[in-house]
Amino acid sequence: MVAAPQFATMVISNGASSINVDVYCSDVVNANTNMDSGGGVGGTGSLTYFKAPITGRIVDFSILTGMTDTTAAKVTINGSATKSTIRFANHLNTLNSRPLLNIPINAGEDIGLIQLA
Repeated sequence: MVAAPQFATMVISNGASSINVDVYCSDVVNANTNMDSGGGVGGTGSLTYFKAPITGRIVDFSILTGMTDTTAAKVTINGSATKSTIRFANHLNTLNSRPLLNIPINAGEDIGLIQLA
């Protein structure tokens, strides 16, 4: 199929504060997503990771509908895959009952996502 890139938002929280991170998903299998490091996010010129400024948890992920080639994203920390996979169907921005995520992260870690079929 023809790739249908979409934007998403990842929320990191430590209970006292939350950070919203814009994410660009190219809809290409095994490709990294691009993350906003402060200058906006897009298909080029963005980092493929987000350096966590706080210790906390990834608590939400919301993606626009329309992805055609990918169905999930594997969470990576410092370039290594974790056991956490985010299924896009469960985290569409149109769902008001998205399941809460509880993925622990530490300040200074590089958080990334690899798109999966």
